This record gives sequence, structure tokens and C-alpha cells, in this order.
Amino acid sequence: MAKLTRASDDDIGAGGAGGASNPAASKIPSASVSYKRPRSSIPLGEQQLPPHSIAASSRGFRTVLRNRLFLRLWIAQVISQTIMNASNYGLIVLVATQSSHSNFATSLSIVAFALPAAVFAPIAGVLVDRFNRRSVLWVSNLLRAVAAVAFASSLYLKEIGIIQSAVVPALLLSLFTATIGQFFAPAEGASIPLLVHRDELVNALSLFNITFTIAQALGIMVLGPAVFLLTPTSITIGSLTLSHANSATESLFKTEMLFLVVAVLYVVCIGLILSIPKARLQGEVPSGTRKRLLPESNQLRSIWLGIREAGSFVGHDRRLLIAILQLCMGGVIVAIVSAVAPNFVLAFFNQQPDHMVLVLFPAGVGLVLGSAFTPTLIHRLRYVRTIMTGLISLAMSIALLTLLRAIALMIHPPANSQDGSWVTWWYLGLAILLTFCIGVSLNFVSVPTQTTMQARSPDWIKGRVLALQSMLQNGLNVLVLPLIGITADLLGIPFALDILAVAILITGLGTIYFGIRGSPNPPMAAGPAGVVHRDRRQG
Repeated sequence: MAKLTRASDDDIGAGGAGGASNPAASKIPSASVSYKRPRSSIPLGEQQLPPHSIAASSRGFRTVLRNRLFLRLWIAQVISQTIMNASNYGLIVLVATQSSHSNFATSLSIVAFALPAAVFAPIAGVLVDRFNRRSVLWVSNLLRAVAAVAFASSLYLKEIGIIQSAVVPALLLSLFTATIGQFFAPAEGASIPLLVHRDELVNALSLFNITFTIAQALGIMVLGPAVFLLTPTSITIGSLTLSHANSATESLFKTEMLFLVVAVLYVVCIGLILSIPKARLQGEVPSGTRKRLLPESNQLRSIWLGIREAGSFVGHDRRLLIAILQLCMGGVIVAIVSAVAPNFVLAFFNQQPDHMVLVLFPAGVGLVLGSAFTPTLIHRLRYVRTIMTGLISLAMSIALLTLLRAIALMIHPPANSQDGSWVTWWYLGLAILLTFCIGVSLNFVSVPTQTTMQARSPDWIKGRVLALQSMLQNGLNVLVLPLIGITADLLGIPFALDILAVAILITGLGTIYFGIRGSPNPPMAAGPAGVVHRDRRQG
């Protein structure tokens, strides 16, 4: 019997493995099917987007933004994503300040945010489908607002000496808000098709994806630092002046103000969500469907089978597997940059942790500007060479940062640990330029690998492949970040960054070699439902 295989690259590039024209294409194979995906002669990830997607994107976002109900949901998304990332900024700065600049403790604050995504993401969608979308959205925001107020109160108790540690409440808050977010995100995504016309869905989803990235930058690089900057360090009432005894209590007060602002903005999001009629966010259930719904135990079992099926599919497509691993590596690097940023600015710029925007801003600008010319570079170099360029330039940028710091210390030896005279303008400019190059280089890895993952995943399994990548990404964050934190604490951030640069170079180039070695499989013949069968005459 011929073995079932995944559709060829040409079929996928034409619009999802022929699913639109073949009635049988909607049938999803069971998890017991063994997939054998050919290594196509088409270069890595170079499949074309469906023409209807390009046409839909060219219309712009003006039409969907005229939809008042969608506009409210979108504004709520922008606000909630921005304040969530501002909260992350405040938590990272707080943990770094309150833990005596421990990189391990700072990494735990990000691990606490990644752990729920690795554990609860697969089952969150099942639970969300059992409730009204609007209820899930506003209750999620309410819980996060209450948590923000409770956390600000705990910081005040720490400031007046009633409780001893602010790190434990910070980690618990990160864990709690991340868990709530696992239910908020699928409810929000499932609400979009209920508010827009089918022809506008591509534009609506594109707008949400773009604003998701923008909101990350706004929260970490604008709102969080702005609240810290504008919060007064002392308050004068008549002849009485209240000031903070040290930088630790000052950081507590600024974080309190940040989370009070966050709580108020979550309330604004609740108002926006409640202004959408409840009936508009209630998914339709065709008659007779409810009787066929699986019980909870079978639904959870089907989730596990779906994950296994996605793992089997990815495991038999070497290029898809490599793309997922490379994309996860890029995500881990972003998490590492965020984890070490507070103490990085102390070691490299002689600044306090709340100035970590000196690292995040140029890297973020590099990510944004790099995305503009990365497609042109991919067109010139092709996918494999673009990824290789990104990995090499990424490793070199990180290594040059540590070398530049060593040269600056040699030219201007500091008199003591508080002496920042070695941070000259030429050094600061070159260091910021290298962090900008890190952001650009990450684009050279993430854009082609994301394109490859999307192009080589047919519609019937694409969601499970994306969920598998997300689980793997967060699982790697949970494992890698504490190791980097311990290494940075024991050996120093510069040495830890050198180890990271070497690891990027070896691991990245190793995945490229593993992905391109070997001869291509025999040609494949397309079968029903976009499934491809190996020609029996060729084995």
C-alpha cells in the first residue's frame, strides 16, 4: 500500500493543498496516520501566497476600522497588550532591583510568564469554547485589574516594612496574569470572525497581528519607562519633604504607580468589551451539534492526539522541523535579551535597571526597520542564505558587544565600581548600534522561518503546528533562561553573552546543515484531498 504523504510545495503554494477545489480536502486524517513529507526541490520556504490573500491585504484596514464593534475590540486589544507588556517591564525592573541584581531571579520572572503558555495553552481553547466570548474577555480583564491592585498593595506593604520580599509577589503575579492570558487570547481571536464580514477577515487578522507587535514596543519601550520617568522621586507637602531612602524603595514606589495605571487601563478595556452586545460575541452552534460534543475527558484526549499528530507531521518534514527549531531559537534569544537587560545596562552602561530601554529600544527599532527590507534580502539571497546571514551577524553582534566593553575598560580604567567615566560617547554609540544590529539580525532568522512554517503547513493541521511551535518555544524558555541566569551570576554577563554567541553559531549553522544535507526524495503524485502518494514504481 502506498504511504500517505503531505502535499507538495506547489500544491500548498496554490492555496492550502488544493483544499478549496476538492470537497474531500476538509477531511482531517487521524493521529494514527504516518506522514512522509518529501524534501522538495523548491528552496526552503519559497512558496507563493494565495492570490486572494494578497488582494485582501491591499485593501488596507480602513474598512474594518469603520466597523464600530470591531473598533472597540481592537482598541481593547491595543490597550490590554500594551499594559501587559508595561507590566512585564515593571516586573523585570523590580525583580532585578530587589534581588541584588540577580540574573537568575530576573530570568524566573520571564519563566513564570512562559510556564502557563507551555501548560495551559492546549486546553484553554476547549474551555473558552464553552463560554460566551464577551464574558471571558471582560472577566479576564477584571481579574488582571484586581491582581494589579493587589500587587501594588503588596509593594506598599513591603515599602513600609510589613512584608519582607517583593520578589515572590512579583513572580506570583506574573504566573497568574500569564495564566489568565491563555484564556483571553483564544477568546479574543475567536471573537474577530463574529464581528467582521468574511471578506474582511484577512485584513482584521492582519491588523491584530501588526498591533500585537506594536503593543509590545509601546508597553516595554514607551509606557513602562514613561511611568518610571514621570513618577516623582520625592513629594513636598508644605515644609515636609517625603523622599525614598534608596534606589530599592524608589523602584518599589515607581512600580506601584505603574500597576495602578495598569489597573485603571484594564477597567477601560472592560468598558470597551461590555459595550459590544453579548449576542454578537456568541458563536453559533448548528442544530444537533451540541449532542455530538465530546465529554471533557474525550476533548482533552483529542487535544493530546492532535498534538501527537502535529508532532508526527512535523517529524516527517525535515525542513518544517528545522524552521520551527530556528524560530524557537530566535524566540529564546529575545527572551534572554529581556532577562539580562536590567543588569546588562548596569554592566555595559553603568546605569540602573530601569534604564534597560537603552537595550530594548535600539533592538526594537532594529526589529521594526529590519522587517521592511528583509523580504528584499530574501529575494536576493534566498531563504537558507538569509537565515545563515542572520545567525552569523547575530552571533558577531553579541560577541562584538563584549569585545567593545573590554576595549573601553582598557582605554579608560574605572577607579571603582561606581566610576562610569569609561562609558564614553563613542562607546555608547557603538554599543547601541550593535544592539540595533541584533534586532535586524533576528529578523533575518524569524521572517524566513515563519514563512517556511506557514507555507509547509496545510490548512487542516496549521493550527496544531503553530500551537506545537508555541509550546516548544515556551518550554525552551523555561529550560534555557534559568541556565543563562545562573551562568551570568557565576561568570558575569559578558562571559555569558560570549557563550551565547558561540551557542548561536554552532546550533544555528548545525540546523542549516541538518536541513540541507541528504538527497531529495522521489517525485510525488498528488492524490485526493491534497494528499500525495509516493509513486510505487519508485519505491
